[in-house]
Amino acid sequence: MTAKLVLFLLLFLKCISGTSSTYYFSSSIGDDSRSAEEAKKPDTPWKSIEKLNTLLKSIKPGDSILFKNNDKFHGTINIIRSGTLKSPIYFGCFGSGEKPIISGFRDVTNWNHNGENLYEAYLPDITTPLNMLVLNDKIQAMGRYPNLNNQNGGYLKINSYNDGHITTSKLPTNSNYSGGEIVIRKNNWIIDRHLIKSNSQNSLEYNNFEEEIPPMIGYGFFIQNHPLTLDQHGEWYFDKGAKKISIYLESDPSNEKIKIATLPEVISFQNKTSNIIFENISIEGSNFNLISLSGSSNLKFENCNLEYIGENGIHTVSSRNITISNTSIRNSLNGGIFLGWNDLGMVIQNSTFENIFNFAGMGKNGEMQGQGIYMSETSSDILIEKSKFLNCGYNAINFSGNNISIKNNFIDTFCFIKDDGAGIYTFTGPAKTPFVNRKIIGNIIINGIGAVSGTKPYGVNDYPYVEGIYLDTFVSGVDIENNSIINIKSKGIFLNNAKNINISNNKILNTGYSIYLKSDELGNYFGNISVHNNEFLALTKSQIHYHIETKINDLSKIGNFDKNILSKPINNTSSIYLSTPSKKDFIDLNQWKKNYGFDQNSSNGPEENLQMIPPELKLADSDASVFFDYNSTSKIKAVNLSGTFVDLNGIDKNGKVEIPPYSSIILLKSKKTP
Repeated sequence: MTAKLVLFLLLFLKCISGTSSTYYFSSSIGDDSRSAEEAKKPDTPWKSIEKLNTLLKSIKPGDSILFKNNDKFHGTINIIRSGTLKSPIYFGCFGSGEKPIISGFRDVTNWNHNGENLYEAYLPDITTPLNMLVLNDKIQAMGRYPNLNNQNGGYLKINSYNDGHITTSKLPTNSNYSGGEIVIRKNNWIIDRHLIKSNSQNSLEYNNFEEEIPPMIGYGFFIQNHPLTLDQHGEWYFDKGAKKISIYLESDPSNEKIKIATLPEVISFQNKTSNIIFENISIEGSNFNLISLSGSSNLKFENCNLEYIGENGIHTVSSRNITISNTSIRNSLNGGIFLGWNDLGMVIQNSTFENIFNFAGMGKNGEMQGQGIYMSETSSDILIEKSKFLNCGYNAINFSGNNISIKNNFIDTFCFIKDDGAGIYTFTGPAKTPFVNRKIIGNIIINGIGAVSGTKPYGVNDYPYVEGIYLDTFVSGVDIENNSIINIKSKGIFLNNAKNINISNNKILNTGYSIYLKSDELGNYFGNISVHNNEFLALTKSQIHYHIETKINDLSKIGNFDKNILSKPINNTSSIYLSTPSKKDFIDLNQWKKNYGFDQNSSNGPEENLQMIPPELKLADSDASVFFDYNSTSKIKAVNLSGTFVDLNGIDKNGKVEIPPYSSIILLKSKKTP
């Protein structure tokens, strides 16, 4: 926002409130001993967050707080008073330069040498567990044994388990890990942390919590937050009782920039505060949630940067009408936005979620953790659009509730720390709640990785458990339209006991399965599934377009399939797999039409030769036999082709082609190309 527009907004707020004031803060030229009248002038601002919190006890609707650009402020802002719909309380910036930073970080400089490559510092300001350490602007994980680059991704195997006691076979001789943490991959979607009580060479005992989900035999664990784990550059350990941090460095700490989060949170909305605007501000450096809300309403974050987060960027319970626009949430150890319970009316637009839950053992315990956006089943009226989700270690978006729209988002690289998840995921469960009006439209979802490390060994031909879109257990009433799903190790779209689902006009390329339908529950919760006008392209012999698994033989109850393109230029005789009580075998499209009556107007697409598929599918590669590209913007994208291609309808494409907003193209090298 330009300085003129900020000034206009402030004047507008003053006019409608009549008595509103603007207060200026600067950590570089401020002075807290100045009077309130002086602090209303940009040349004589106040200085600290402590002074701000005093002011916030008496602030009025329509008042504005402006922080000086290029300045950094340390402390937690405690918001205890509300604005009104016509006169919100405004937090913004003034002056030129980079956004002001509200920070929980302190630099650590008081290092003492404590053995080869080991350094120690006393941290008297820390009153909570330390989760966030940054070395040269890069988050560092705690030290761990085994290291990440060891066998099985740094996980030891669990041989047996009994009430907080596990056995293994590879703990170092004479190593005492008491007081450290054990990090357990309990299943594909849960990684929990526990305090270690004791260990021997082949066993380890830890504090298990109430209603703990027990580990699975054959899965893995590692040890962290213990001095014996420090053996690689940047690894650290924190002794909470002694308030001392130890770090392993391959250089002198005076040559490094090391900072740690000293605060549990940086912005705290209290007393059900409402009608607040944050704009053009950077917020960073928490050990827990960066921003916490409870019962708040009518809040807006516009053009803000949220970064270096110990748990979640924004954690909210029972809040209403929250807007997050043109805002980034980056480098969060657990999650981006967590809608805990009964949150209604959230809008997330044109925002970026990047590097969310990138370290096993640094996130929170439990099933719902480690996601770009999580919403509980009591959430409703949520819009997520035109946003980017980059490098999410688990689900990018996990939605639930009524009136959900996930539209025109770009999701790239996910489910590489935990899996049995997806780019976009939802779960209903045994309650079978009939949620309504849920739409997944126009999203681009690419590079579903899978997280095999620490799980039971997979078979040679098994895919990891990662999907593009995953409707999990008794989901109903979802429209999946106009999405592009590309390079997913397992399923493009996975319906696990779902019904009343519309899948239309999607493009799915290079996935283990294009569509995977599964019904294995009593009562056969499965049916009224519409699959129409989709384009599927498989690139290998093992990739399958339809995998249909059900306990009944009468497939007519599934729904209807038609006008799809099931292109598999290599071995299209095995493009469909059926698993029913009477048949477990591959069939081709013609058999699917003749024997089951589906896809009567569907085709296998053009018969182009793909024997020269490159080992790695590359974006916009005109020299390859498969050309794909996407447009994750709101404007038409033009691309130039080298040679002649055909689309999956068999229409020639050459020269310049256009990709509409939030869509993709999939082309095959034409036989006409020399």
